Amino acid sequence: MNMEPQFLDFGEVLVRQNLGGLAFLALVFLPLIAMGLLAEERKSGTLELLMTSPLGEGALVLGKWCAAQLFFLFLLLLAALNLVVLGFFSPLDWPTLLAALSGIAMMGGAFLALALWLGSLTRSTLIAASAGFALMLLLWVVDGFARPGATGFPGGLIASLSAMGHLEPLLRGLVGSADLLYFVVLTALGLDLARRSLRGLREGGKQ
Repeated sequence: MNMEPQFLDFGEVLVRQNLGGLAFLALVFLPLIAMGLLAEERKSGTLELLMTSPLGEGALVLGKWCAAQLFFLFLLLLAALNLVVLGFFSPLDWPTLLAALSGIAMMGGAFLALALWLGSLTRSTLIAASAGFALMLLLWVVDGFARPGATGFPGGLIASLSAMGHLEPLLRGLVGSADLLYFVVLTALGLDLARRSLRGLREGGKQ
């Protein structure tokens, strides 16, 4: 058709598909990681002991989140080992890979913060995991509602709430301040809501 041949970088395609699948699998594992952080504490009664200590709600929430985030980062690095091995045998765009892994790590941190907040609202780990998965899935697929005519809301407003919409550029190695700010704000929001929830439990005198 009088068109110049298009050459595909199979290494880049493989990395992008691998990381995209890895980000989707995180939706399943993140609620499981976060479900016992506070919900299990409430169920077993150990949260009451923590609440009587001089430890502030913010420090408690931050400590729980850091522990979960470090565990997620460990799992992420294990899952990315095959990509690192691939880089030693074929050309690989390392800055793109690092940007993509950083994006998945930031997404994980934001989702863990939100799941931590949901876990502080219930004693049931099953409810905490289910609510966390539902919220993460909603943020993942909300971009589909941004299509013209899909909802009565402006498409740009809906698209700005999409986690996948902000993660996709990072998976391609495109680092934008708006995408980074989205995950930072989402993380701060989740941690602050969890802190407020624990403060309400402390002031109410029941865990």
